[in-house]
Amino acid sequence: MDRKKFVYLAPFIPFMAADGIDDLRSSVPFFIVWGAAQIVLAAGLSFFGYQGLKEIKRNKQNQVGKP
Repeated sequence: MDRKKFVYLAPFIPFMAADGIDDLRSSVPFFIVWGAAQIVLAAGLSFFGYQGLKEIKRNKQNQVGKP
């Protein structure tokens, strides 16, 4: 399995690993926590990525006049 497919399937691994409805029910709280963690991670990465891009842009603008 190539990496791109794994990234898309990663949120559903708890459901794929559950065999039977009882296991599925017991994995629902874990899935909610997993989803919340993914949302927090995505928000953090996008925020820090945006800050990093602004910093790079600012550094490039500051270096324009310098030799």
